[in-house]
Amino acid sequence: MPAGPKTKTSSSSAKTVAPSDGSKKSASGASAKGAKAGKKTGKKVTSGKDTDPSASDVQNESESLTQAAAPAAVVEPPAPLLTEHSIELRIHTKQKRHLCTIKAYRGWKPKDVKEGIWTETAITPIQQQLFVGEVEMPDQKLLNDIFPPAVEGCVVTLHRRAFEQSQWLEKVMEFGQQLRLAPPHIQDDNEVVMAAVKRSWKALRFASERLRADGEVLVEALAQDVRATEYMHASAWSKREFVIHAVAKDWKLIKLACDDFLRDPEVVLAAVRGNWQALEWALPEVWEYLEVPRTAALQGGWEVHEAAPDHMQPVLKADKDFIINCIRLDWRCLSQAHEDLLEDRDVALAAVKEDWRTLKILNQDVLNDFEILEEAIAHDFCCISLAIEQFPVDQPVLLKIVKKNWEAFAHLPDDMKSDKEIAWAAVSQHWTALEFASNAGRSDPELVIMAARQDWRAVYLALPVVFEHKGVLSVAVEANGLLLEYGSDELKADLDIAMLAAKQTWESMRFAAENVRSDPDIMYEALTQDLAAMDLATPKLCSNPEAMLRYLQYSHDVLPYINTDLFVDDQFITNVINTKSLGKATIIAMCNRNWRCLEHLPDELKADPKVIVAAAAHDWHAIEVAEHLYECWADVDIVREAVKQDYTNIEKGISAMWDEVTVVLEAVKQNYKILEEAGEYSRKRMWENKDIVAAAIEQDPRAILKAGKNIWDNRDLVLRACTADWTIMDMCPKDIAKEYWADRDFGLAAARQSAQAMHKMHELLWEDFDIMRLAAANDYKILFKTSGMLARNLWADRDIVLSAVKQDGLALKQADAGFLDDLEIARIAIKQDWLLMDRVSKYHQKLWWNMEEFAMIALFHGSEKSPPDISFFSMAGDVVKNNKDVIMKAVAYDGQLLRYASPALRGDFEVVEAAVEKDGLAVEYASDELKNNYEIARAAVKQNGAALDLISEELQRDERLVEYAGIT
Repeated sequence: MPAGPKTKTSSSSAKTVAPSDGSKKSASGASAKGAKAGKKTGKKVTSGKDTDPSASDVQNESESLTQAAAPAAVVEPPAPLLTEHSIELRIHTKQKRHLCTIKAYRGWKPKDVKEGIWTETAITPIQQQLFVGEVEMPDQKLLNDIFPPAVEGCVVTLHRRAFEQSQWLEKVMEFGQQLRLAPPHIQDDNEVVMAAVKRSWKALRFASERLRADGEVLVEALAQDVRATEYMHASAWSKREFVIHAVAKDWKLIKLACDDFLRDPEVVLAAVRGNWQALEWALPEVWEYLEVPRTAALQGGWEVHEAAPDHMQPVLKADKDFIINCIRLDWRCLSQAHEDLLEDRDVALAAVKEDWRTLKILNQDVLNDFEILEEAIAHDFCCISLAIEQFPVDQPVLLKIVKKNWEAFAHLPDDMKSDKEIAWAAVSQHWTALEFASNAGRSDPELVIMAARQDWRAVYLALPVVFEHKGVLSVAVEANGLLLEYGSDELKADLDIAMLAAKQTWESMRFAAENVRSDPDIMYEALTQDLAAMDLATPKLCSNPEAMLRYLQYSHDVLPYINTDLFVDDQFITNVINTKSLGKATIIAMCNRNWRCLEHLPDELKADPKVIVAAAAHDWHAIEVAEHLYECWADVDIVREAVKQDYTNIEKGISAMWDEVTVVLEAVKQNYKILEEAGEYSRKRMWENKDIVAAAIEQDPRAILKAGKNIWDNRDLVLRACTADWTIMDMCPKDIAKEYWADRDFGLAAARQSAQAMHKMHELLWEDFDIMRLAAANDYKILFKTSGMLARNLWADRDIVLSAVKQDGLALKQADAGFLDDLEIARIAIKQDWLLMDRVSKYHQKLWWNMEEFAMIALFHGSEKSPPDISFFSMAGDVVKNNKDVIMKAVAYDGQLLRYASPALRGDFEVVEAAVEKDGLAVEYASDELKNNYEIARAAVKQNGAALDLISEELQRDERLVEYAGIT
């Protein structure tokens, strides 16, 4: 590769571009814009040297464009970029004239250099061909790959295409089939035609006859679509290299090849690689080149043998490679192979890799080969048990197989799984092999321990009996302490095992024996993991002074778990006091749990206010222990703790305690009347405190009446009292009450208690539907106090109407008419007073009386306000009258109601029988068929002799019925 020495160039003649893609694009864009600007301005850019082109160059330039160029765009590289990343390219013409110098980065491609030359010389990239020596620079290759790192500069020769050629190149690169418009000499141009075919294989149709037979062009067309063969010149099929490429692309094209190629092994082999059926067009002699049928066998298998000429079939049957290829497609082909091949080790290996059943076909001699047997098992582990049944396999061979792959162990016969050596070999590789071991193996402690050391989950595969073995359980709980659950009672009480379990997880103590949970060391190990372990500690441990002292030193949070009897143990108390990490803070906590601890403290601590407060918080009688050493009843904190337990203790404190709000508040929370015991000044002052008043109101809302006048200004307190008893508002100062009665919250609180409160409220609150709903729920008649649009809107509110009809069913008449169609509301109203059914429109009367549920309420069940009235049965609709159960119930009240039954039921024996048993004259309304029924007639006549005149004439003459009627 020729390269000249690196030369310096001015900034006006050197092209500089940043190395990143984005920078490169922006530089190229700038170059393009510069070139266009140059064309507009007509300015000529020089590089500082003589750049006059040759006469032919000038002629080409005049044919292409008006030559002009913009000033060179110089893009400074980023600061970190070093000079070794760039290369200086000096561009010369074929006549060795210097055109320009391009400083290019190694990340560029030749097409980017062309963009730079375009900027410098106005020669478009399509016109440029760049050569280094005699080799053209490929557009898609990086400069870094073209020039070694040591090269800092190079001379590049620019060959300029003819204007017409470059013009057609540009056209066909955009749309290949534009070649059809080109003149003949362009259609015969290799470069133009190749560019067109690369764009579209269909462009081959318009190439010259010479190029339609050109191998390079045809290969490019075929690479896109095999249909390109339609446009090829017939002479192309006489070119061997092309034919090989063609049939490799589409094997079916072999039928177009001449006989010379049909006997050419390389041509046929290229087609066969696509599809073995290409042999159909090959001449018989090509079969003698064994690589051809061998390759075909990879696709066609034994069918290739069947398609072979007769003289070749024995050859193929004895050919090792052919048989192996057939076996890879179908292992059954092995049965067709020559008997000598059944002893061949390579054939045997290939066969068993495909299917272990080939062992049945192979010669017995190869079955002693361990590798062959191993391959068979690798193909299918299930075969090992069958193989053992059919072929003699010794224990050493099986052991070797299992050592090679433990998964074979799963498929061994049971007697082999019981072999300890084999089981050991399998489990030593993977713990899950224990699952397939015999019961003896799964109960073998040594085998289970080995598996568990790999993964503790192996113990789940063992038999439960192994958990009675200390070694197994030790390994198990060391990995997962919760497995202590499966140990025997004896092992759950073993301190060594328990310690291993506790170290793994404190939760294992849930399954430990009581003696373990009483062990200070084991429980301390659990405690260091989670304080919750103390929930599992035994009372014995919690009463152990040494252990509890140690635990306290680890965490003060242990204190609640300690037996409170230790808090009155003098030695324990002394040890706590003398331990620096515990001391007074722990003593205070102990007193808070057992106030009698105070009795055992030295006077110094016994007189400490904080200690006394803690003890008194547990039981105020602790004050009696310390009051001779400290004025307890004068200490606010101490008295407050005493008062929390008994409000009367406030009277034991000094009089100043009545002025302590926090103390008085604790007393008032229990009984606000204690304030009566305070002095007048203190009492008055306390009744002005909102917290005190709030506590009193919780007990009795009317307690607010004792509060100071300033309390009425406290909206929240007054609202709290009003929520419990709205009538206290009558005692509120009128100016303040007027403000509150306009407050929505007060309106809601009062309306919830009584509708009468509405009379106190501001008129705007009457328009608040939430308030009116609450008031109506107490007494719907409050709605009658409204009028006009407000009344109509209220009676159109479903919740309000529901509340009204629950109180008075007839109130539904006042509601919006649409609610008459609301069955839920109608049902509630009718259950309250069914007389509503008789006081609505005829349409709704008919609708409701035709509903069984509503009719049953009116006729039989009655409502809250009105008893049932069977006399309204005539109002019932057809649905009700056709309901047998309803009619049966009706005639049981009055047999005459049979008249309202449907024709079908008046013909029902059971219904009519019930009616006439109640009233014999009801037979009048029975169907003619039943009037002629003897049983019905007898029942009717027995009930009322006058019924004889109402039955059929035939039965009227019956002597027995006449006798029943009492007619002589």
